[in-house]
Amino acid sequence: MTGIAAENATVNAEAGGKLGGPILVATDGMPQSNGALAVARALAAETGSEVRVVTVHQSMAHIVPDPSALLEPGTATKRIAEQKERVRRQCAMASAEGPGPVLSEPEVSSGDPERVLPRLATARRAALIVVGLGQHEVIDRIFGSETALKVSRVSRVPVLAVPAQARTVPRRVVVGLDFSGASLEAARVALRLLPPGGELHLVHVIPRGRLLIDPTTSDREYEEMVRHRSARFRSQLDVPNIDPTLTTFGKVTNNTSSTNRFLLIQARLHF
Repeated sequence: MTGIAAENATVNAEAGGKLGGPILVATDGMPQSNGALAVARALAAETGSEVRVVTVHQSMAHIVPDPSALLEPGTATKRIAEQKERVRRQCAMASAEGPGPVLSEPEVSSGDPERVLPRLATARRAALIVVGLGQHEVIDRIFGSETALKVSRVSRVPVLAVPAQARTVPRRVVVGLDFSGASLEAARVALRLLPPGGELHLVHVIPRGRLLIDPTTSDREYEEMVRHRSARFRSQLDVPNIDPTLTTFGKVTNNTSSTNRFLLIQARLHF
């Protein structure tokens, strides 16, 4: 069985306040990162947090099918300079739109984004990593091309994945959870991001083939366990004025719309 247990809550608490660290926003200078930059600036304006821009240059060994290209002198240096200039232009355009601070000079690192970004976020004591949300097609998941998902698997810092068209502070945030301390921290960060009246969606994915792993627990017993742990999880959020709605169960589909919704994914979730 592959399914989803979803819980909604309306946040009545006053928004604002420090996130407790800088916001690390990642971009490669491409359009799918426009939303990440805009939302990072909007969040900084609301919370008073610092925004640090990072771009990760991937090794050509991972993206060039012809090894002979690696032998050309200065190829890597040229590609890094081109990417940095592209990000500079993108940051300048983003800084001219909407509220928020002027984006800083981008920091350039080399390596795999899913390894570099969590490392930098930890080293900079970032409160949040913001990345652009790419395609949601099945083929992207099969080949692991969704950077947000890959980063979230190894990061200890919450990851906010933002659609390219987004421009403002999110009013609805989806948090994946396994009821661990890591997912609790992600939910707490989400609450600090949301404005009054915003919606927090807590989502627990029921693993495919769950009965093969735990044949002694029926689907009904599992659902009751999720409801019980959800109630306990909610009580740990330390926000007294949350209006919870029903916990619902259903199947995960590829047609779920991400319009006006953001995905906050915490590291080390074991679905």
